[in-house]
Amino acid sequence: MIKVGEFYTPGKIIFGPGGLSQVGAEAKRLG
Repeated sequence: MIKVGEFYTPGKIIFGPGGLSQVGAEAKRLG
């Protein structure tokens, strides 16, 4: 459930490259 430039976190959706670098690790952990 991960799109390009979009990361779905627990009850949170972050857009943009800033979100990628910010939640990149979390997204990988969540799968």
